[in-house]
Parts: sequence; structure tokens; C-alpha cells
Amino acid sequence: MCDLKHWDLAINRYYYASFHALHALFVANRLVAHTHDGLITVFGKEFIQTEKIDRKYGRYLSRMEQLRKLADYNCTTSVTEDEVHELAIPAHELIEIVRNQLQK
Repeated sequence: MCDLKHWDLAINRYYYASFHALHALFVANRLVAHTHDGLITVFGKEFIQTEKIDRKYGRYLSRMEQLRKLADYNCTTSVTEDEVHELAIPAHELIEIVRNQLQK
């Protein structure tokens, strides 16, 4: 999506890649979240506040959720290229962190 400059779709894909990775982490830790906001709350409580995962990823996930809502539901404003590029690296990092946590 980035190559095609579809920034709204790109942010959606980055968010859902993170979302599904965190769901895998939740399953492995017997945690449940029923909503997007719930996922962010449980992630913050179980992994950020306990310092199992760096605090910056909590901020990343909250920002990513804001942009995903903008991309998916706002017809007058779009996500920018800069916003996508700002969040691409933390998205990849978080997925790698989850992968490492799951391998433990």
C-alpha cells in the first residue's frame, strides 16, 4: 500500500498487523480483550505498566488506533505519508517483540 501511496490503507494494515500480533500474545498469556479499546487497555495494564514491553509501544498503539479510525471512517481527511512513515518502524518492532515473547 505504501508503494501505491494508499496511506489510509497502509495505516490500516500496520494497525491490524499489530492488533493480530497482540491478540496472539494475549492468547499465549490467557488474556482477553473484546474491543479495540479493550486491547489497548489490557496491553497497557499487562505489558506496558509491568515494563514487559517498552512504554513507547503503548503510545504507538494508541496513536495507530487514532489514525486507523481516521483512515477507516473519516471521508474528509486522510492519513498522510509522514504519519505512515512515522509509525512503520514501531509497527515492525512491536511485531518482532511479540514474536520474541511468544518464543519464550
